[in-house]
Amino acid sequence: RSFEEAGITCRILTGSYGYPSVTLTGSVERDILLIDLVVGVKTAASDHRSSNITSQELIRLATDARRGGMLGGKPGYVTVHMGSGKAALEPLFEAVENSDLPMQIIQPTHMGRTEQLLEQGIKWIGMGGNIDITAGEDAEGNRLTADKVIRVFEHGGEDNVTVTSDGFGSMPKFNDKQELIGLTYSTPKSLHQLLKIMVREKNVPLEKALKPLTSNPAHVLAMHDRKGHISAGYDADMIIYNENMDISTVFAKGAFAVKEGKAVLKGKFEE
Repeated sequence: RSFEEAGITCRILTGSYGYPSVTLTGSVERDILLIDLVVGVKTAASDHRSSNITSQELIRLATDARRGGMLGGKPGYVTVHMGSGKAALEPLFEAVENSDLPMQIIQPTHMGRTEQLLEQGIKWIGMGGNIDITAGEDAEGNRLTADKVIRVFEHGGEDNVTVTSDGFGSMPKFNDKQELIGLTYSTPKSLHQLLKIMVREKNVPLEKALKPLTSNPAHVLAMHDRKGHISAGYDADMIIYNENMDISTVFAKGAFAVKEGKAVLKGKFEE
């Protein structure tokens, strides 16, 4: 709500890695229906830290989210954190193949984590779904991420892939034995770095490279009538780059957030 108060649009998910989902009102459906900023639910699959949700449990969870979304006028989708487990995307395929749920209700994320997930993600898009790929931790990681996004583009997924930063989320590091050996965090700066690499090193046209960061997320969030494009009547959320594609100016809903490289929009306790 602090973000919203400052003019930065924010939406949240209920739930967590675990299943049954942790909620605020006692159910996923009521959270989505009654809490204005909640647009969906999160869970995890094919990960050694998850609850190993089954396809039937995923169907029930997605049905609750869809029902809450329909009643509340929201997308009501399930973001599924994908780990590198052996099952990969199979629980998700089973869920959509054994139910009447539309593909767009289930949104798998971290789909660049393994080659298997990326290949299955391309198949998922071919069936009508959307996937999310997480930006890399550094420049070298983002060069690899750029190649993965371009592969999705080449397989017809230009409008069906989003890229997110996992910004300020915990980023644990594991060894080959799945033992925790370190803990760091991700940063939203990775998105800007990825965009520059795609345009300046991989020669992807800017308007194409922007889609996973702008118009595609707007569609996933059912906000494409006011977000994701520069058009009359839309929120004036804009970034102006200099000739090196470094950020010069940022507008949040028409107000300066960054002006000529200096932060203007700050928190209540920031100078």
